[in-house]
Amino acid sequence: VTELQANSVFTVIGFKDRYTNSAFVSQTYRFVVATPTVNVRGGTFANNVEVSGDYAYVAAGPAGLHVVDVSNRRAPVLVRTLALPGNANDVRLRAPYAYVAGGSAGLHVVDVSNPLDPALVASVDTPGEAIDLAVGSDAVFVAGGSSGVQVIGVADAAHPAILGSLDTNGSANGVDVAGTLLAVSNSTSPPDLVDVTNLASPQRLGGVSLGSSIRSFDVELIPPHAYFTTRSDLRVLDVADPRAPRFLGAFGAALSMKDIEKGALDLLFTPQVRPDTPMPIFRLGNPASPQFVSSIIFSSLGPGWGDGIGLASDSRFVYMTATLNFEFGDKPGTTGQTRLYIGQYLEIADEQGVPPTVAL
Repeated sequence: VTELQANSVFTVIGFKDRYTNSAFVSQTYRFVVATPTVNVRGGTFANNVEVSGDYAYVAAGPAGLHVVDVSNRRAPVLVRTLALPGNANDVRLRAPYAYVAGGSAGLHVVDVSNPLDPALVASVDTPGEAIDLAVGSDAVFVAGGSSGVQVIGVADAAHPAILGSLDTNGSANGVDVAGTLLAVSNSTSPPDLVDVTNLASPQRLGGVSLGSSIRSFDVELIPPHAYFTTRSDLRVLDVADPRAPRFLGAFGAALSMKDIEKGALDLLFTPQVRPDTPMPIFRLGNPASPQFVSSIIFSSLGPGWGDGIGLASDSRFVYMTATLNFEFGDKPGTTGQTRLYIGQYLEIADEQGVPPTVAL
């Protein structure tokens, strides 16, 4: 199914899983179809991506912020680049602003109300390296490596300010927030669960080991669970009681993953490090035990691209940044050859034993 073309019509008569070689008949199918890509300009490093409507915003390392017109997902166009101080490591959107983790330059606030004319509104110099971001209602949480987590007030986005900070259990390289609960990925140290009710004084509630010698890269917080991507697999915590979180298990053995995104249809997307540049997809039918269901295979779109870095999704498409060959270290990156992939996903249901007809 990864080789099917858009605007085609086909009838499903069976499906064989490419990894287990087992056949499935008369059940719910999930098919994914890869679509063409746009190359990110040389001399930059596409660390992560966010999407809003017909525009994708790429945190492009030393180049700053790329704006890509994706109104035609089969022919995306790089339309603007906004130079920013530091190294653009991550980007998160909260209209009309894009928040960019700028490495040693801290947090940047960019007005993207006109995507064709993005403008830097303000910056905050945060301690350490601004690596990863999570956006709350009135604050942006910055994972700052060995400097822990910084809490930046953005109620007035034109005048952001550091409200509080937290010394984390390790080198903070990933964050996510849900309500007043913050989850922090700490690389080779156990993650932190933090109460951010008081933005000026975040309180560590608890944490638990993800396993011996496990390096985590990012986290998706979907209470009562937290999902951590690691160099080995996807690891899940029960955080119903954040003072006493429980390790539930590891899923997707030997899938080295750097980022994670919850998409539509109760799916989790996780870019993987492998020569054929796959994007594993997990189903959250049972949130405590995510099931690997498929992958989008991007290798046909560019030989040798094998290190998935960051991703975003909307209701029909996923967007993944990746590097040439294997450059799997701790995130983020500064130099190398990278590109932006776009893939389509959809659900095909055969619940009554009647082969469905599908138009792509």
